[in-house]
Amino acid sequence: MAGLAIIGTVYGVLAAAYPIAVAEYFGADRVAAVFGVLFTAWGVGGVLGPWASAWVYRLMGSYETALLAAAVAAGLATICSIGLPAHGPRHQADSE
Repeated sequence: MAGLAIIGTVYGVLAAAYPIAVAEYFGADRVAAVFGVLFTAWGVGGVLGPWASAWVYRLMGSYETALLAAAVAAGLATICSIGLPAHGPRHQADSE
């Protein structure tokens, strides 16, 4: 039960953090357009992810390969995010 509470809390925090991050990196005037792309990608992943995992399960007989692929994708996303500046381009232009 504690795990579900943690997942719910993190999900709620992300819902509040996304608009801030989008405004920080893309500007407040582009929040709606960027959100459209962001949540469309989220929806596509939510539909295709379970389907792809089931397909891999039927093909391989276990979820090990699907989980490994998800872990690799998460690792690549983490590596990509490390390269992001601490503040969005808007703040970098102000500090110069």
